[in-house]
Amino acid sequence: MSRRVFGLLAAAAMIVSLGAQPLMAQGRGPSPNVGTVHGNSAHDSTPKGSSLTISQRIEKNPKLTARLQSLLTPPMTLDQAAAGFKNLGQMIAALHVSQNLGISFADLQADMTGAKHYSLGQAIHALKPTADATAEVKKADQEADTDIKDSKN
Repeated sequence: MSRRVFGLLAAAAMIVSLGAQPLMAQGRGPSPNVGTVHGNSAHDSTPKGSSLTISQRIEKNPKLTARLQSLLTPPMTLDQAAAGFKNLGQMIAALHVSQNLGISFADLQADMTGAKHYSLGQAIHALKPTADATAEVKKADQEADTDIKDSKN
């Protein structure tokens, strides 16, 4: 009888384990590389395992520091601007949207990193409903990519 119980338990464990794998493959499980355009690693060139914060990455790159400071409205600092963002590209794209659309960066940041946890597109739509959020996100992503690329030269 104990062999039969053991066999049933082993079969149940295998079914549970096999049943969970497709859920993870469909993006419902934890995956650090899956996200929206603004949360993926396309903008983030930090090597895997690097523990540098966004602020530290900016500080290590004087050319990028100068570029980003030109997008900030005083008295906000780069450290304050970086707070809460998932990666450098997400923060830079939000800075560009703020500049391009005349939206308060602090409001964008609050919507994206606060309780609402909006994507950049959702934050644009909430703060400036008349804007073409999809086009603005695309434009800001391209500008962020250019800033990061140009700062490496």
